[in-house]
Amino acid sequence: VTSWSDKSLHVTAFAVLAFLLAWAVPTHPKRKSQNVLVATFIGVAYSAIDELTQIPVGRTADWADFAADLFGILAGIVVYVAMREAILATPFRLKP
Repeated sequence: VTSWSDKSLHVTAFAVLAFLLAWAVPTHPKRKSQNVLVATFIGVAYSAIDELTQIPVGRTADWADFAADLFGILAGIVVYVAMREAILATPFRLKP
């Protein structure tokens, strides 16, 4: 049974996770996509491991949950990239 509220929780949780991962991973100014790729890889790996480790404890791994997680990761990365560009474009930011 697919519950929309359950899937929205998956999307929200993984969007926040991906955003925070991308923000936390240091990156070189000339390789701005490096942290996005690392955050995406970690998010996808965590989602897969999360679903697979449910099997040994009597729960089921759900492809719909995994898809919701992936959508959340994409959403979090998109928001991060949009905010990063907006922050870097402001004249008020601190210089590194």
